[in-house]
Amino acid sequence: RGATAAISAASPFMISSFVLFIMGWARLVRDVSPAGSLRRAHASQLAENTTLEHQAMHDSLTNLPNRAFFYQKLDQIYQQPALQNNSGLLFIDNNDFKQINDQYGHQAGDYVLQEMAKRIKYSLREDDFIARIGGDEFAVILKNIEHSSQAIVVAQNLLRTTDQVIKYSDQSIRYSFSIGIALSKNISNPSELVHLADQAMYRAKDSLTKWAIIEHKQPKMEPSHEAEY
Repeated sequence: RGATAAISAASPFMISSFVLFIMGWARLVRDVSPAGSLRRAHASQLAENTTLEHQAMHDSLTNLPNRAFFYQKLDQIYQQPALQNNSGLLFIDNNDFKQINDQYGHQAGDYVLQEMAKRIKYSLREDDFIARIGGDEFAVILKNIEHSSQAIVVAQNLLRTTDQVIKYSDQSIRYSFSIGIALSKNISNPSELVHLADQAMYRAKDSLTKWAIIEHKQPKMEPSHEAEY
């Protein structure tokens, strides 16, 4: 009866504190047990694997998907006829990168690439996929492209992101890029699509609009500047 009276007289705060103490003690015993150690080791291994997988498929400078991830996504287009008939590819190359590095330094050049990546990414549609494929080059896989005009509109919107200068330290850095466009529905494999987008990009550099499109495989393919896929 005395113990019961003591518990009854205890404040709700005291009871709650006691319950929390017991729960904490039980959790501590569980965590230091062999089973608890195994759970922690397993969780740690899963977290490490996730980090390594992300690093293997993403660019460390921009945190965008990297070249390997890009080609994995590109292969998936040609494994699904519906995607192959309604997709496009943009190749994007910075026109001023060497000059920026020479004039402002490599740290500024890295910052320009990071800012360029952000601007492109946030100007794309939700289903589009952007990757940094090397140096100052980026690639974008467009979905739900039924007509070439849709891909051109996307490219024009991206080009507008260069209207605003990039602020780095106390410098205002102007930059521009060129965009090559190719559509997958008329191209039989990923390698040819990459080749056409690459060729279109180099045509765009000589164009006043800074974009160019190649919709069909050319009778005589020009040599590609893109590494063999």
